Amino acid sequence: MAAHSPLAAARQRSDSALRHWQALSFIQRRPRSQPRRFWAVPPARDYHAACLHGRQMADELLDYLRQHPQMIGSNRLGHIAADIDFSVSGADKGYWVGFFSRLETLLLREAV
Repeated sequence: MAAHSPLAAARQRSDSALRHWQALSFIQRRPRSQPRRFWAVPPARDYHAACLHGRQMADELLDYLRQHPQMIGSNRLGHIAADIDFSVSGADKGYWVGFFSRLETLLLREAV
């Protein structure tokens, strides 16, 4: 009967959210002795392709939050932003430009 308790149900939702969070394409799981990487992207060859990929990663994050609304407000975006090297230039810059440009577009749509 304990498996149906509110606490057990909340724990199950939390475990599911964590598994899905770790499955996002840009999150890199590492051994417990090393910190998780929240922005693990491969070297880019083309700026415009990286921008497109960045937009897709933003959509992936939003899909995650839609599926796990209990995680909204848990600073997931903050963890990602803290892990991004904003000093990169060239094609690699396209990832975060596309990511945040997509988020800005979606924020505006929601605000209107």
